[in-house]
Amino acid sequence: MLIALSGGLDSVVLAHLWRASGRAAVWVHCNFGLRGEASDGDETWVRALAAEWETPILVRRFDTADFADTAGISIQMAARDLRYGWFADLLLEGDYAGVATGHHLQDAVETALLHWTRGTGLSGLTGIPARNGAIVRPLLFATRAQILYYAQENGLAWREDASNASDVYDRNYLRLHVVPHLEQLNPGFWAGAARSLQILNDTRANYRFLLQQYAAQAAEWDEGVQRFDIAALRNVPAPAALLYDLLHIHGFTADQLAQLADNLERTGFELHSPTGACLLVDRDALLLTRDSGDTPEPLRIEADDLLLRLRDGSRLLLSPTTLEGSFPDGKMEIKVDAEKIKFPLLLRPWKNGDVFHPLGMDGRRQKLQDFFTNQKLSRHAKTQVLVLENADGAIIWVLGLRPDERFKIAPATRSALRLAWLI
Repeated sequence: MLIALSGGLDSVVLAHLWRASGRAAVWVHCNFGLRGEASDGDETWVRALAAEWETPILVRRFDTADFADTAGISIQMAARDLRYGWFADLLLEGDYAGVATGHHLQDAVETALLHWTRGTGLSGLTGIPARNGAIVRPLLFATRAQILYYAQENGLAWREDASNASDVYDRNYLRLHVVPHLEQLNPGFWAGAARSLQILNDTRANYRFLLQQYAAQAAEWDEGVQRFDIAALRNVPAPAALLYDLLHIHGFTADQLAQLADNLERTGFELHSPTGACLLVDRDALLLTRDSGDTPEPLRIEADDLLLRLRDGSRLLLSPTTLEGSFPDGKMEIKVDAEKIKFPLLLRPWKNGDVFHPLGMDGRRQKLQDFFTNQKLSRHAKTQVLVLENADGAIIWVLGLRPDERFKIAPATRSALRLAWLI
């Protein structure tokens, strides 16, 4: 396991617990270069601790401020992108089970509160997941006070980050100015917040289970058609939300499904998704059609996804990268203008009518069918082709063949994203 070690209290306690468990680990430390000598001091300190504990360590230095300025994003977002991009690279290059971070209960509660202030759904209110792909967070059960107690009882030392005392960042403002009032309102605030997060996580798990059960019982595929009982959908308190949870994986947007919810009594009402799926309101059933055969399900890709495993065992990597250096071949790996990428992305099979702007054709549009003919693809090869689609419906990349001209690195490009298909 890779252990993310900043040198702060939380990560040192995590590393100590992991070491005490006897499990193998490699520490990873990011020097973001944001605090001058203090950042270099953190690096020196964690290297010394690694030597003392006889633990291997990997260190990466970043010019975070330059990356943030170039990409036009906040320092915090830049540091996050750089950190998780490096972690994704390490997971691909080495034989690691995952990355463990020192996030604790208060981090999870603060995340849920921040999501609440910005507007969120059930998932956002659950805070930080204990596992998100290859990222695991073993300390989410513990408060900072418990972590501090453990460190003191075991004679541990750690580095203090002076920026934690600044309220410039939203999270710090919440921690310094809002949470203390909540603690005054309820001395048992953290225990109550932990219960709330547990209830919300359990509720989300139950909802997903019941949703799967509902989908399995209320709708089954029959010769390429899936039927949903309209009467049952009308009885749901929030049919638009239910329809989104059931059908967004087929490429339908939230606006489309809200429109559908308002038209469940309108026989003949029809919607089409960019992935080729079709929804039709029949007299007593909502009909979903899609291509038959062994066509893979569309895969929705969020902004925080780093490494995704596809059904065929291949993997898709997304990571920030530099503008400098050589360009990949455009078939198995591409480099694109990050500012033109709009999430969520959709990885889906190609369909008749798809068009894109093949790189190297001076921006000219071409039907995928014609492109395949020019590439001399066999009929079977065509059935295996996947495309990566932007949130606005534009095709970013025909995997294994060609990227789209509109997303290429240009002189005005300020930040880049690396996409790699690993078979």
